[in-house]
Order: sequence, then structure tokens, then C-alpha cells
Amino acid sequence: MPSSYALATDVITKAAVELGLVPSLADPATSTDPSILQLYAQLEALCDDLVRDFDWSQMRQAQTFTTEPDLDFYTLPSGYLHLIDRTLWNDTRNQRLIGPLSAEEWQQLQVNDTSPSTEFRFRIVRGQIHLSPTPDDGWVIAYEYMSRYWGAPSYITNQYPIDNLLTGYIYFDKRLLITGLKYYFLRQKGFDVTAAKDAYERALARALSLDTQSPVLDVGGKTMLSTRPLDMNNLPDTGFGE
Repeated sequence: MPSSYALATDVITKAAVELGLVPSLADPATSTDPSILQLYAQLEALCDDLVRDFDWSQMRQAQTFTTEPDLDFYTLPSGYLHLIDRTLWNDTRNQRLIGPLSAEEWQQLQVNDTSPSTEFRFRIVRGQIHLSPTPDDGWVIAYEYMSRYWGAPSYITNQYPIDNLLTGYIYFDKRLLITGLKYYFLRQKGFDVTAAKDAYERALARALSLDTQSPVLDVGGKTMLSTRPLDMNNLPDTGFGE
């Protein structure tokens, strides 16, 4: 779970007040105001879009399974959205699996690849990982995937679907959710959304920037053992200092 997240009722309350729908909102969970109910629906739509449009770090999940005799289909976990590229590994043999294969590649493999192979291919089909060739018993397969679960019903360490948004926690920055909710609400109502869209896009850019980490590039060619200084091997022949 990320270090910060938002209570859904707090997001609804703040957005409703900023939109001028109500002067205050003591308990949005008990409100029957159609506009407040619409805010809940729009909040769900916003979170669904955020999950599907961007690969947030808090949505990354790790999974392992152990192969069984004569079994080449393995069910993907609940909440699976999509596989993170190049993360499917045979931990037992320290070997990356090849794929996911397209339907054409898979059919070609079945028809033409008749010789034994030490490399596994896979495809994602019907909510399952399909392996070829059929693995031996007891091999550990690991991978990472993006979850479509953007919240939880309580303060817990794992992601679960929120059955009741009125009491749920959402795994996104609170200000991002408030600005996004205001934009979605005004757009749905047919109002001018120029300012609201601009505020949401700025909040989204900030959230994505904070969520993305990039490696530090060392111009000195730092090694694992020491920091390499500038020398004749990593300076240009001419133009130094220009």
C-alpha cells in the first residue's frame, strides 16, 4: 500500500464544497442528494480510468505459482489487469519465459515446434497463463502484474475490490482525486470545464512525476566497487570544456 491514500468520503466532501453544491457536508454516506450520489459514480469512473490509463507503482503486484503434473494452464489472480513486460520467470531454472505470444505465433509454435525445448513460451488466454511445452512438476514461476483494484474497504496491506465506496480507501493522491472528480462532474453536467480540466491535468502531471523513478546516470562510469573519476577513457578527444 502506498504511503498516502484517500478516504472516499473525504474526497466527496471536499469536491462537493469546492463545487458549491453544499456549504458543508457532515456525512456524505447518508446523503440522498442526487448531486452527491452522482459524485460517487463519477469518482468510481475516475479511478477506473486512472488505473487503465497509467501504470501506477501502487498497482504493481507480485505473484508466484508452482507447476503441477501435466498442467499447462494456470489461473491469473483476482484483480489482474495486465502483465508487466518481461517479468515472467522460471525461478527454478533462472530463465525468462518467452512471450506473450500472439495467436499466430502460438499456432505456428504448435505446428512447427516438435523438438524438445528448454525454453518456455507463454500466452495469456481466458484469464489464464498458457505454457508451452508443458512444464515439469514443482517448478516455481514468478511474475509481476498491474492490478485493477484501486482501493480497499479498510486500512489493510493488500488490494481488494471496494464493495462499498462509502467506507473505502483509495490508493491515489487526495488532491488528484478532488481535482479529477470536479472535472468529471462538471463535464458530465455539460458545464465549461476549461479551468477544472487544467487543474486536473496539473495534479495528474505532479502525481505521475512523483510516482516515476528514474536511475541516476553517472558520467564517470561508476562501477559496483567504486566511483570512477573522469580520465582519458571517458573524456572526448576534443572539445572538452566547450
